[in-house]
Amino acid sequence: MRPLFVLAGLLAACGSGMGSSDGSMLDYSPPIPTGSFAETARHVVPDNPMGVSGIHNGRRQVIQDAATWASIWHEMTAEQFPKPELPAVDFATETVLVAAMGDCMSNGFTIGVDGVFAAPDGSVTAGVSSVSPDPMCMMMMGQVMTQPLDAVAIPKASAVSFAERMGMSMCTNNMGM
Repeated sequence: MRPLFVLAGLLAACGSGMGSSDGSMLDYSPPIPTGSFAETARHVVPDNPMGVSGIHNGRRQVIQDAATWASIWHEMTAEQFPKPELPAVDFATETVLVAAMGDCMSNGFTIGVDGVFAAPDGSVTAGVSSVSPDPMCMMMMGQVMTQPLDAVAIPKASAVSFAERMGMSMCTNNMGM
């Protein structure tokens, strides 16, 4: 019984869980405000196929200046060699949003800013989806520490909130099931 409790703790610590993932604006918590429209978002996350970074705790962050962006980029790429170049962001016209899961005890965890929505009052809500692997898949995966994250540049925003949704990916035949 103890391994099941440990697994549940790992899922919770990584910010994962079950939830709807049909893509609707209503399955975020809190929901995307009524009357919002999709805003453009440019991914500025480092190319990192292994999902390893220096951000070890779950985080949602709004970045409004170049100095903070450089500091966060250094943290995001702490485990990458060679270090990728800092993407250019014009903070006079853009804001950067970072969503990080923190330490996860296996691969298969993902996070993404999958939508940015502007409300009529000028506020912005970023939809963040976190996906964890099915617990049965995790038993078959190697124990490798990952730190999934995503970062996007959006048009300048003074008020940003995050709406969350969680999902689970199912095992596939190529994983032995």
